Amino acid sequence: MIKPFRGTDGAQYAHNFKNTYLSEAELQKPSKEVSEQIAIHTKKQLDQLVFSKQCATMGQLRASDGAAQQYIKYTPKQGDQQQTGQERIVKVQAQQLDPMEPPRFKHKRIPKGPGSPPPIQMRSPPRKLTLKDQQDWKIPPCISNWKNAKGYTIPLEMRLSADGRTLQHHTVNAKFAQLTDGLYIAERQSRKELEERNKILKSMQYKEYQEKEEENRQKAMEARQRKNLLLEQTTKQEDVPENQSQQDIQAREELRYLRKRELERQLRQENQGKKSKLNRDNDRDISEKIALGQAQPTTQNTLYDQRLFNQTQGVNHGFGDEDEYEAFDKPLFNDKPRANLYTGIQQGEEDDNNKNKRNVPVQFEKADNIFGMDSFIADPVAKKVKLD
Repeated sequence: MIKPFRGTDGAQYAHNFKNTYLSEAELQKPSKEVSEQIAIHTKKQLDQLVFSKQCATMGQLRASDGAAQQYIKYTPKQGDQQQTGQERIVKVQAQQLDPMEPPRFKHKRIPKGPGSPPPIQMRSPPRKLTLKDQQDWKIPPCISNWKNAKGYTIPLEMRLSADGRTLQHHTVNAKFAQLTDGLYIAERQSRKELEERNKILKSMQYKEYQEKEEENRQKAMEARQRKNLLLEQTTKQEDVPENQSQQDIQAREELRYLRKRELERQLRQENQGKKSKLNRDNDRDISEKIALGQAQPTTQNTLYDQRLFNQTQGVNHGFGDEDEYEAFDKPLFNDKPRANLYTGIQQGEEDDNNKNKRNVPVQFEKADNIFGMDSFIADPVAKKVKLD
């Protein structure tokens, strides 16, 4: 239900929400002839109003002012003694006005009437205040963290409530999730690019490997062909013709032997005073070999003493019993017989153990000179006699 609106003057204004619907005949535009007639009539009326205003200001009437004059015919009242019952005709026209005459009447501003009612605001019905609403609207007292003039003991929860930490709602920005998604997508894309790049590199390397293999295969084939050709040529040269004499063959062998001796002699002269590389490396110290990088380890694995493994006792196992006082877990001379060792202390311990047991408690005797003061108090004459 909509309540009526009450204005400033006390009047009530009811709202009318009924819509007025016009018919199609009323909504149609007028024809061209009707619109022209209405325009001509309106123009005449406006011209007449303007002309009357101009005549009033000019202070004279023109011949065309017949429209402004009116003739009224009336009959006086019969009961009037001064006038007879004859009809009379009265001419009425506009009075000439002085344009310089000041205004006769004062214009007063009429108070504005009540306007249109304000629009209706749809509000929910009032609700009952709950405890949570009261707590939300509760403003904690101001508590300083630096001053406490009267020295009151302020609880910690009051300090926290006055700090305003509970009023701030911490929210995580949604862009953090967008950042993680972007990083994940970028990482996945980079992984794909790296995989494709590695595939391309592997294919290129495999292609280069195949080309090198083919090149080496061709070189090996050419080398084999050259070798076969040289073997064929040497076999042809070694074939001794039937007409060659034995003396020519022997002369060539002697010449070959002399050339060989000459080459060996030259080689000895060049290497004279120089150590061979093998001897030089053998004479080197191990530190020099390590510095030069010549000493290579025979095994890559680190060697450990196997005796240290599989031990039931050690530092982590207590290293023996608590009552033992030994620095080593094994004796130093385990192989030597114990008969040659010195056993004097052991014999003394056995003599002490063989003593008779005491049947009575120990009795102490009081000494006459506890601190040895008699030696200072003695007669010096007796000491001299004792010394003599």
